[in-house]
Amino acid sequence: MATYKGIQGYSVQKLSDDPTASEAAGQLWYNSTSGKFKIGTEGAGAWASGGSLNTARGKAGNMGIQTAAIWVGGSDSPTDLSETYDGTSWTEGNNLNTSRIYNAGTGTTTAGLTMGGRTPGPTPTRVSTTSEEYDGTSWAEGGDIPSKRESGSAAGIQTAALYMGGSPPSPPGVNITLTYDGTSWAVSPATLTTARYQAAAIGISTAALYTGGTPAHAVNESFNGSAWTEVGDIPAASAGSAMSGTQTAALFFGGGPPADGTQNYSWDGSSWTTNTSLTTGRINLGGTPSGTSSLALAYGGGDGPQFDQTEEWSEPVYTIKTVTVS
Repeated sequence: MATYKGIQGYSVQKLSDDPTASEAAGQLWYNSTSGKFKIGTEGAGAWASGGSLNTARGKAGNMGIQTAAIWVGGSDSPTDLSETYDGTSWTEGNNLNTSRIYNAGTGTTTAGLTMGGRTPGPTPTRVSTTSEEYDGTSWAEGGDIPSKRESGSAAGIQTAALYMGGSPPSPPGVNITLTYDGTSWAVSPATLTTARYQAAAIGISTAALYTGGTPAHAVNESFNGSAWTEVGDIPAASAGSAMSGTQTAALFFGGGPPADGTQNYSWDGSSWTTNTSLTTGRINLGGTPSGTSSLALAYGGGDGPQFDQTEEWSEPVYTIKTVTVS
């Protein structure tokens, strides 16, 4: 007859209180207070359909959070369109002063900022040096950026922003970082480790990420307010992607060749994890750079065919269940 010592297995921890649901994921324990065995489970994160844009378009400036976002400019040729999302539907607002595509954006629906991009007119004069500020109702011209730039990315708030990377009137990309104080732009001594454009960015002016980009990069760089440092690369090179979250907890999704436009990765501050794919694969889409990694928004997009779809991301649901035996 087998003895206890002869049986190989695992001991079960005894706890008087249950841990939090997220801490308990994948764990089994005995709750001595209830006299029950418990197990923690983790459901998959998921994308759900949101309200469609009024005008399908990509290559625009994005800003805000999942329940309050802006998509401004964009399309296959420069537009002055500005749409606001309230968590359910998109509403057309007051237009930009200057039509543009490949412009960057950051901030919120009450204090937004867009800059650079390509405006109507002949190349190379159509690449813009202007920025515009949003007060929740209308757009007004802000300080001019020091050099013409399109396909760059932005992070921060209206009065403390970064504008990095991008391309002058013709490729290749640049490694320049610009800073904005709410009045004027300045060239920062902090340069990117890898020059590129059409990358995604999130964060604040002292803690940002700049990820992916053209030509076909998987590079992920972190900014601490004074210098850029290359950290963990994304699993596959991607350009024209979008992001949501912070420097230590981010979501990176969508984007183009060689990726297929549906990819979705989570960043925990040191490494990336592959998540549930976007339902609609696309490039040059919008995200929520002021939002969180658990409540992201993916909308618009396109390079040729334009998209009006919106998808809302929710993080995995953690649950504690009682183990029953029948």
